[in-house]
Amino acid sequence: MLGNDQCTSPLARRTRSEHNSAKERIGKRTVRYGNLQGFGTVEDLGNLACICGKVRGNVGTPAEDHRTECALRWCGRFPRLEQRACLASNQLTGPVERHDRCNRRRLPLRRARHCRRRLPHHSHSLSHKAVPLRIERGWIPLAIEAKQLHRHQRERRRGDVSDDELLRAGSARQHAECHHPKPPLGTRADVATSAEHRSASTVGRKKACRRLFAPGSKLALQHAHPTVSLRPHVRSPNQQRVSNIERILDQLNPEQRQAVTTTEGPVLVIAGAGSGKTRVLTARVAYLIASGIPPERIVAMTFTNKAADELRHRIATLCDAWSARRVWAGTFHSIFARLLRRNAEHLGFSPNFTIYDEDDSLALIRRLLKEQNIDSKELPPQAVRSAISRAKNDLVVPEEYAQRAGTPRERHIATIYHLYQRALRRADAMDFDDLLVNMIDLLASSDELLQLYQDLFHYIHVDEYQDTNSAQYEVLKLLAGGHRNLFAVGDDAQSIYSWRGARIENIFDFQRDFPEHVLIRLEQNYRSTQVILDAANALIGNNQQQIPKKLWTARSGGEPIRVASFWDELDEASGIVRYAEELRARGSVAAWSEIAVLYRINAQSQAIEDEFRRAQIPYRIIGGISFYKRKEIKDALAYLRLLLNPNDEEAFLRIVNEPPRGIGQATLGHLQRWAREHHQSLLSAAQQARSIVAIAKQKQLVLEQLGALVARTTALLGTLPLGELVHQYLDTVGLLGYYRSQSTEEALDRFENLARLIADITQYSVQAAESSTDASLAEYMQHVSLLTSVDEAATGDAVQLMTLHAAKGLEFPVVIIAGLNEGLLPLVRATTTERDNAEERRLFYVGITRARERLLLTYARNRSRFGLMEGSLPSRFLGELPQELLDADRPDELRRTSSRGLLAGLPHAEQRMQHRSTGNGFRPGQRVLHPAFGSGTVERVEGRGADAKVRVRFDVVGSKLLLVRYAPLVLME
Repeated sequence: MLGNDQCTSPLARRTRSEHNSAKERIGKRTVRYGNLQGFGTVEDLGNLACICGKVRGNVGTPAEDHRTECALRWCGRFPRLEQRACLASNQLTGPVERHDRCNRRRLPLRRARHCRRRLPHHSHSLSHKAVPLRIERGWIPLAIEAKQLHRHQRERRRGDVSDDELLRAGSARQHAECHHPKPPLGTRADVATSAEHRSASTVGRKKACRRLFAPGSKLALQHAHPTVSLRPHVRSPNQQRVSNIERILDQLNPEQRQAVTTTEGPVLVIAGAGSGKTRVLTARVAYLIASGIPPERIVAMTFTNKAADELRHRIATLCDAWSARRVWAGTFHSIFARLLRRNAEHLGFSPNFTIYDEDDSLALIRRLLKEQNIDSKELPPQAVRSAISRAKNDLVVPEEYAQRAGTPRERHIATIYHLYQRALRRADAMDFDDLLVNMIDLLASSDELLQLYQDLFHYIHVDEYQDTNSAQYEVLKLLAGGHRNLFAVGDDAQSIYSWRGARIENIFDFQRDFPEHVLIRLEQNYRSTQVILDAANALIGNNQQQIPKKLWTARSGGEPIRVASFWDELDEASGIVRYAEELRARGSVAAWSEIAVLYRINAQSQAIEDEFRRAQIPYRIIGGISFYKRKEIKDALAYLRLLLNPNDEEAFLRIVNEPPRGIGQATLGHLQRWAREHHQSLLSAAQQARSIVAIAKQKQLVLEQLGALVARTTALLGTLPLGELVHQYLDTVGLLGYYRSQSTEEALDRFENLARLIADITQYSVQAAESSTDASLAEYMQHVSLLTSVDEAATGDAVQLMTLHAAKGLEFPVVIIAGLNEGLLPLVRATTTERDNAEERRLFYVGITRARERLLLTYARNRSRFGLMEGSLPSRFLGELPQELLDADRPDELRRTSSRGLLAGLPHAEQRMQHRSTGNGFRPGQRVLHPAFGSGTVERVEGRGADAKVRVRFDVVGSKLLLVRYAPLVLME
């Protein structure tokens, strides 16, 4: 960067008379230029250009010759590289040098000549009326062109230089050989008037600097994008902006257009299913950019990385890729993680703090339970983690939780909650929920930081607003507290994640906390037939707490909704398969992937899977084990975490015996005690293992070797390509060799998974470099830790099987919703309160609105219960659908259901014994559902075969020991 004594151009310090004199000498030059969005004109007298460039710190030229000063115009993508193009003092035809600030070196003229091959054939001369050059990358020194043309002509008249030399000098100036340098931030693409040029040249540096950051300001320089043509006689930026805005708004209906163009103040958009919510959100961000808002002042928060990537891609199609990359688009957790790393010291963390995922948190909780002598069977780690997560989402700190604890179970959780937070702090780590809570603490602890981010995030957008929790809403209120430009898009009818902490009340609180808000309803549906929409409208109308809306579509008619009744769940599965085969046979669907089967809980898929396999129809379960949750991948990521954070105890404990090194629990106990006594991390203790006399010498050597290996690799960070570094590291620690040396299919699969991980890291670093983002290991680890299973897309031609929750955000030509029985939908636990019942209804609403053309609803008249086949009633929700919209094979049964309850008397089917699982399907810690006792957690499994028993601690009735073959337990998601 330039010093203060260099930042003000000598030209800027001239008096008004001197400036006018210079203007007469140089002449009023017009430089025409363009970018991917269009073309425009800049009037550049050689004054404001220099000031703007110097204030931003992106150019530097010899102070002794102000005529060679230049303002550089962006045309590349690579960060952290600043260059300057300058002429040697008093020498036009001498070497045109360029300065690489990163490597502190100068590049000779010959390194720039290769750019000439990119020039059009007609660029044999330099004309003051137009600049006929095509720029691929680098900086364009506009001020040099504007100021030196007159000098070129004088020297040419004197015969001092030839046409060839002029062309060499001009092309070298116009083409800086750099691989995507970084543009200055905060500037606006606009036109400055002559009056603004004159005032800026005389007022000085400070006011010009303020103008750079002033909302709505105009600048003389426009930052263009890769592949730029410089042509005369083109449209101005104002004309182009109007054209872009018209193009953005052209495809929107009146309500969508209102949502996009209402840019100031709070806006709440209630977007019905299939109403173009993503289109509106994308168009609004693009509209703001086209209106002149700097992209870096726009933030768009989503709930999945996939949604954020789609948003950026759509913005790029409406504006340009460069602007799309500058928008703060990402998940709540990813955006907050970036901000927290920037300001970690304010909260007592290091910038490289670790983000614990669910498995890391569970491992820590298990260890704490063991240390406190709390039986994990009586208090499962998963239950403790869920309680802690809910407390954090509700902004309940450990001390407050302890005060509220009224039962021994709650007091144990309060103890673990306190120790858990202390352990995270000691390990310099945060879990997912901490990213939200700590963001609130950061903003609340510093008025300066709060003001900074309120100014930075001037336009805040939230997707799927109905899924926000208390912590997320508090952050949004803080960030929007000044400008109040909060744009929330959601649908109260699709709020289905209360078990994750989502609060439908946030939609109604928005109206209370932002009374000046504009409410916009998007009711035109672009997905489903009117028959399907009428059924959905009738169903959701039974919910009391809602913002009324009525979905409609321009498409008239549609097939009736089929409702099929079957003898039992096996017959139901067989009927679903027959229906799919029938659709494919008559050509109603072109591929199996156009059919989706939805159900309430994962356990329902077993019978359906068996029937599809029997019929040899391909199917895919959406929501299986994520790649990053496989054991070998978790081990490899733990090794990488230690490189970034040597205090990460959970990572050390995971890898210390992977691959097996003979380090037992006794050795680990000695190591942990020594580390606590000497206030050292476990990795540091391992590196000093010879000082721990309680550990055998052989194991001391193993621990020291492990610690030294991690230290050596840490020192190599940044010196080798990331993929190569990770490959060497995992090979040296023995993880690759361990699986490579085994001949089993499982071991080979694990080895291939590790190879895939290394390839993924390599590809990530290459893509990051191409998109001008950080390709460091820390960025990759953050990228992986914030991935969710929702981001994993299914591929291939196969019938899609998934829960109703997993279907959120998807759509299919044909949808089959199975298991519409009381006890399943609504789930038996959801009948306790009207609030829970309303969410089950919303879940069914989500399932209905996934269908584009056809919808099949199925239920079984008999289901297994206590090993017996008993009669089962159809869901009450079926009775809430208008009968005239249904093609039901047993309409009388549906009429006997209602939203207030079920009409008793459906005759029991003939009973028969159905042997159940041997017990091998249940594991401690799993959540299960019982039709009589409700939901609970498996504590232990005893015995095998027909005598297998399972002890379940139910949430309401307590612990029960059940005989598996008679207990109708189903696994919950």
